[in-house]
Parts: sequence; structure tokens; C-alpha cells
Amino acid sequence: MTSNVKLTACIIVQNEESHLPYCLASIQSIADEIIVVDTGSTDTTKQLAQQYHAKVYDFQWNDNFADARNYALEQATGEWILYIDADERLEDSGHAAIREAIEQEELLLLGLKVVNYYGHRPAQYERSNLLAQYRIFRRAKATFIGAIHEQLNFSVPLQAHQVKLLSSQLSHYGYLQERVLEKNKMNRNVNILLKEKARDKNNPWTDYFIANELNQLGEKVKAYEFVNLAITGFIAKQQLPPSLLYKLKYSIVIDLQQFEGIEQSIDLAIKIHPDFVDLYYYKGLIMKEQGRLDEAIIAFDQALLIGENNLQHLTLCGTGSFLSKFEKAVCLEQQGMQTSALLLIEEVLVQYSNYAPALVARERIKALYTTS
Repeated sequence: MTSNVKLTACIIVQNEESHLPYCLASIQSIADEIIVVDTGSTDTTKQLAQQYHAKVYDFQWNDNFADARNYALEQATGEWILYIDADERLEDSGHAAIREAIEQEELLLLGLKVVNYYGHRPAQYERSNLLAQYRIFRRAKATFIGAIHEQLNFSVPLQAHQVKLLSSQLSHYGYLQERVLEKNKMNRNVNILLKEKARDKNNPWTDYFIANELNQLGEKVKAYEFVNLAITGFIAKQQLPPSLLYKLKYSIVIDLQQFEGIEQSIDLAIKIHPDFVDLYYYKGLIMKEQGRLDEAIIAFDQALLIGENNLQHLTLCGTGSFLSKFEKAVCLEQQGMQTSALLLIEEVLVQYSNYAPALVARERIKALYTTS
């Protein structure tokens, strides 16, 4: 690098031979130094890291991700730190923006657009969640806290001018079906979280993280119990529950098809987070499932009006665009307004030409015209 400002990428790993090379290749041209902390791999992870000229260190796993990340920070020599996981990749198009930002003396913390892909391979943008995450920081100013789902803890209060959200994109593949099926990791996470809960029963974030892991394991009923515990926990602390708790809650409600008394609840969530597009989309789905089609259409229209550019919320790709437009079309079709529905479906397919539900719906409606 021509700059005098040094950027160190820090990664903690265990048995990541199938993912790590892609991650390292994505950061090799931006990172001046790569630190890989291995917590007990039995595959070729460490050898692969060395092939990419990473500095590899062993760390005795102690069920604490923050400890492992802080150990990586201790080995780093860069002024700036990028922390990244083996199943993530930094897109090339954002490198210049990162390099420009770390040259600015007043900045302490940088955010990236994180795209979390889910479902089956190949990863596609229409099957993803979007969120801004702060992944780059000045090494001397912060450490990690939290045994799992660790967070940055700054030694000084941050001012607005010290934080910047970049357009640079980090792609995360950890929620793809093949990764989710690695249930040993999820069960490990639940066990760590239960230990955390035993140490601190009044931390609502722990309840949320337990709910999230249980949801991925398919234990929807238990997940619903824990996400409600998390929401009431924040309220007990006189804090507004973060939007991603409601996102998880209503996605579980839809999976379980348990709609009794839920309208008042989701309306309250919308009052708390009126700019969160996913809540309107979920409300629309709930109204549609109950046969309340006019109300569903109103909710989908509200989602389309908001759009999906607010990365302060964990947003499902499409809730402010093609997903809400498609679900509105389904409602119109059920109301006998096939022509209006077909026009909307064509708009969906302009945005995403291979969106399978829209393709099926288009053929279904066109068939009605040919047989009438």
C-alpha cells in the first residue's frame, strides 16, 4: 500500500477450509496485515491461511468470542482494524472508499453495507437481508465484549463526526442452507448463551440471541417465547425494543400461523419503528392470511412507499419493492382483479425476471384469459 495508514484484518476461525480462501482473497488487496486466530481447527484451515500470507495464532477456545477477537487485536499492528468472518467477503468495489476513509484523522468507526444471504445456493440478492454494520475501527479505541454475538466497546464516547457509513459491501454467506444445517455450531451457540443467561438473567439481548438460534434450529415455539422475553426485558429497562426483535417475532408468527391478537401487537411495533419497512410487509402477510385483503393491500402499499434503503434496520430484500408488489398482486387476484394483478406481476418480473412465484402467477392468470 502507498498509504502510511495501516489496516489489519482480523479473523477468528475453526475448521473453515471451505470458506476461508474466498474471504482471504477478498481482503488481500486492501489489508496491509491479516491476523487469523485459530480456535482448534482439525482441517487445513491454518495451512490455507498461511498460503495467503496471514499471520496465524492459536487460541485455546473458552466459549467466549470476545476473548478470541481481543486476542486477535493484541496481535495486530495496524492503526485500523477490519473484523470479518471466514464466511464473509469484502466486495472489491468498496476498497477505494475504505482506503479514503481511514486516511481521515477525525474518523474512529466505519460502517459497511452487509448483505446476509439465506436459502439454497447459488446466493441471490433477492434472498438476502440488508443491514449497516460497523466493522472497521481504530484499534486503540475499542475492544470486544460479550461471550457470543460480541459487540464493540469504545473507550471514549463517539461523536457523530467520528462515525461514517460507507457504500462498501460485505457479503455474508453464513445463513445459506448448507451453513444453517451445521447444527453443532448452533447448539454450541445456544449452550454458550444459556451460560450467559445464568450469569446475567436481566440481559434482554441474550434472550433475543437465544431466540434467533432456536428459530434457525426449527424450534419455533421456544424461539417465540424467548423473543417475547427479550421484548419485555427491554421494556422493563425502560428502553425501546430494537427493531430486529420485532422482525424475528413476526416472522415466527407467520411461520406458526398464530394470528390471534397479533394485530394490536404489530401496530404497536410500527408506532415504535414507523420507518421499518419489514413490519408493514409482515402486517400485510398477516392480514392476507386472515382474508382481510383490503387491509393487506394498504400495508403492502405502505411498505412500497417506504422502500428499503434504510440500512439502520435489518431489512429483508424486497419488502420495500418486489415482495410487497407481488403480495399486493396476489391480493388483487383473489379479489377478482386479474388484469391489475397481472400488470403488477409484470412490474415484479422487470425487477427480478427469475422470481419463481411471479412467473407461476403470471402463467396462472394468463391461462384464465385463454380459457375464458
